[in-house]
Amino acid sequence: MGPSGESTQTVTQQLKLGGQPLSLQLCPRYWLDSPDAAASGWAFRTAATLPLPK
Repeated sequence: MGPSGESTQTVTQQLKLGGQPLSLQLCPRYWLDSPDAAASGWAFRTAATLPLPK
């Protein structure tokens, strides 16, 4: 559990797309306990990283 009462878990998948490496991430978050004026429920964060050649 995170410091502000949320539960997070990150899933990462590395694959190749057209011969290029690609990293995909999905991070769902659920607030277990929060004050009335704070965030509550589910949130999702996604990321894609495509390394470029030098």
